[in-house]
Amino acid sequence: MNPIIKKQLKKCTVAEIPPYAEDALHLFIKKSVAKNDQTCLPGHYYEIGLADYLVHPPKDYPFFINWNAGRVPNHSYYRCEVQQVMGKMIQVTGVSFSPEDELVKAEPWYGWLPLDGVEIIKEI
Repeated sequence: MNPIIKKQLKKCTVAEIPPYAEDALHLFIKKSVAKNDQTCLPGHYYEIGLADYLVHPPKDYPFFINWNAGRVPNHSYYRCEVQQVMGKMIQVTGVSFSPEDELVKAEPWYGWLPLDGVEIIKEI
């Protein structure tokens, strides 16, 4: 393997680099994806569902304190724009909605969410 490529792979902190052989010509690096194996892109709009532990976090759950200055989403479903993707985290800006009747509740929320707690219902 080219020493420059090897050096850059060692620096990578976002993706999970699989074990590889010194003579490898190809390396498969998996994408970080949402709970239902879908990926999302910055600047795209989605309807998402949140896992219960994100809407009703345990007391003193450090995730929202560390990533969102204590802001916790109040609803399980949002129509949002993905602002940024960073490893297994996405930053979203959106409004809550009801999936049963497709009504937007217009309660805004923005912040970071872990991809493993997000289900992408559809791209808007």
